[in-house]
Amino acid sequence: MKEFRTEEIERTLLLLVEESLRRGASGADAIFDASRSSSLSLLDGEPEEDGSGEDRSVGLRVIDGDGRQGVAATNDFDGKAISRLPEWCVRNCRVGDPDPWVRLLAHPFPGEPEARDDLKLVDERIPVLTRQERFDACMRMTDAARSEPLRDGLRVCSVRSAAWSDWESVRCYASSTGVLIWSRATGVSVGTTVALDDGRTRSMGGYDGQSHMLDGADPLLVAREAVRRTARTHGGKAIAKGRYDLVLDAPVMADLLDVLGELFLASAVHRNQSFLGGRVGEMVAGPGVSLTDDGRLPGGMGTSAFDDEGVPTSRTVLLDRGRLTGFLYDLRNAAEDGVSSTGNACRSASSTPDVATSNLMMTPGTRSREELLGALKRGILVTELMGLHTVDPVSGDYSLGIRGVLLDGGEERLPVAGMTIAGTIPELLAGIDGAADDLTLRGDVGACTVVVRDVAVSGD
Repeated sequence: MKEFRTEEIERTLLLLVEESLRRGASGADAIFDASRSSSLSLLDGEPEEDGSGEDRSVGLRVIDGDGRQGVAATNDFDGKAISRLPEWCVRNCRVGDPDPWVRLLAHPFPGEPEARDDLKLVDERIPVLTRQERFDACMRMTDAARSEPLRDGLRVCSVRSAAWSDWESVRCYASSTGVLIWSRATGVSVGTTVALDDGRTRSMGGYDGQSHMLDGADPLLVAREAVRRTARTHGGKAIAKGRYDLVLDAPVMADLLDVLGELFLASAVHRNQSFLGGRVGEMVAGPGVSLTDDGRLPGGMGTSAFDDEGVPTSRTVLLDRGRLTGFLYDLRNAAEDGVSSTGNACRSASSTPDVATSNLMMTPGTRSREELLGALKRGILVTELMGLHTVDPVSGDYSLGIRGVLLDGGEERLPVAGMTIAGTIPELLAGIDGAADDLTLRGDVGACTVVVRDVAVSGD
């Protein structure tokens, strides 16, 4: 990433804030973002994509006495665009809607924001990676996928993608209330997609992993898991419709929680876009389900020392043994409800703040995954949910395709595909009967294998 002087960036942001106040704003904050990323992917061992890029931007937000907000941003560091940001923001502010709940953090929090080694967000080996090292990692994924043992007659006919990407990002945030903080993070992402063939049927699947640390995303593990998960459901067919107990394996439960996380955002509740609104204190899931949002989880992909309004991040309990205990907040939505921000503000340089999850984490159960499966007489192990983006957050209605394996006496019998589950998310959550102890991190979500009782399953 191109070098920049921290003193010069800080001076620029503070001057933008001061000029905004001089033009009549009641408050202002400014953001500097810089990032670098590189990626490389192979198709059957041959280079397919290979690129890198850098980006820098400065954004400014002004607030007037009635809570109107105006935002402007630029990535033009050579011209005069930066100096004109206060003028553009004030103009935008005039046509905004008044909002009595808009806030800036009243004062900086004490402490040293740069002292965050315990959060494990930076690996200095990542910014100096070479193209050859990326290529070698992709070749290791390719070779591992090709050499993974499979049942007779089944083979990896193509490694459709062995992909690597790495990145580094830096942010500086300054406000008219005296907040001035820096943050930095690095990361890697690896993924493998394979096609399997048995001479009659071909199937495709994949797996991926992410980490802030170079050693945290294992290319060999990802490649082997891509083959195993694809082989498990290869040749799957529809089975008799009916009501089944479902086992959602940990990666599938993580995908589900990733979608359901929006239900716990105070902004979604205030917009009437969450069926959880008004239900704090009620049982909304099975008693075996506990869920937290942990913005300070060491090494978490959603971890940071501060949120995007300068508020220190925190750990917030959302579900306690199935009971809804609260929501996630930024400053604006916290003011509306008369509570404190949970440190979950999220914004880009060109947007106003909103609420977002950090690291959604299930509390592991006490039984092993094998014990959960062994306790089922008959059910379906679900290894993929399709159509999660269609879940209705207001009504909770869903209709999702599934792929998995038929279970009989805890043993995997037949691959299953072309089936659909339908119902409501409240019913699904209430039907969860225990979680395993196999907490698995998938991006910024940590989930466990769970059993969901008595779900309607029909043919495709």
